[in-house]
Amino acid sequence: MTNEKPGFAFLLEDQFAMLAFTSAVEVLRLANKLSGEIAFPYWFCTIDRQRVHASNGVAFEPNRALNTLTRRDKIVMVSGDGVCTAKNPPIASYLRKAVRHGHHVWGISSGVVRLAEAGLLNKSEISAHWEDIPYIEDNYSDIIVTSSLFHLGETVASCAGGIAAADLMLSYINQTGPQGLVENISARLIMDRVRQGRVVQKLPTKLRYRSPHPRVQLALELMEASISKPLPISDIADKIAISQRQLERLFMKEFDQSPNNLYIEIRLERARYDLLATNRRIIDIASDSGFTAPRFSTIYKDAFGVLPNEERKRQKNALKS
Repeated sequence: MTNEKPGFAFLLEDQFAMLAFTSAVEVLRLANKLSGEIAFPYWFCTIDRQRVHASNGVAFEPNRALNTLTRRDKIVMVSGDGVCTAKNPPIASYLRKAVRHGHHVWGISSGVVRLAEAGLLNKSEISAHWEDIPYIEDNYSDIIVTSSLFHLGETVASCAGGIAAADLMLSYINQTGPQGLVENISARLIMDRVRQGRVVQKLPTKLRYRSPHPRVQLALELMEASISKPLPISDIADKIAISQRQLERLFMKEFDQSPNNLYIEIRLERARYDLLATNRRIIDIASDSGFTAPRFSTIYKDAFGVLPNEERKRQKNALKS
């Protein structure tokens, strides 16, 4: 094995997230197939060389021992259900040792939590699955958690999981593989667009805008459910049995902005996700976000400093570079 190219060792923890794992592996499989060689080797490992199960019950047998890896191999930690309720000291110890020996380490899905427990993410800006964000924020104050899909650093990478793991791998291959390979892979995966790491996850309202006030939370959920046809603020107030004036006071207290402005923010975030993550027409994105096309361009630039079509062009150019 010492003559093999450096590859990816997927360290699987029992109850790991299958979708995140397979999303990453399928990209590597296709990269090798389309390259006509094993350009990106990958293996499956476990901490004790025993069989593990994904959270959907599928069993996996390891096909390589961790102590046979070379320091050029990247270790990809993949976890899932239960990581926030029980630590795994053997895995944390191994990850620390691996970094000391020169390995690059990646965390996918709840594998990011295991990297945090190993002390490998201190003072770093990372991505994490939205279900794990509160746990990381509460227990690791030195880590800067974002809601972006992934962060690909020189020695450490973090990924929210799910199909974002495919975006992470495609981004890596875009940097290291031959020109055109990423486009061929994404076409075979029927991926509408390769998303950049800075694209944010579609977070539940309760996580994006936290409020202990039940009526404020109800108002936010109504806004989230009425994107394409925005409700008047007076209607929202009526539906939650509160006066519009009282609702405005609560929003100013909780978020330092009016309900109307926050409603626009929610709709713009949805629109920006669609703009960066899909190839849909901008006019359709505007309509589905409750804006007319001219107003959408103006308000989008006010919020993000760039016109919608310009931001889409920037993303395409970034993927080509």
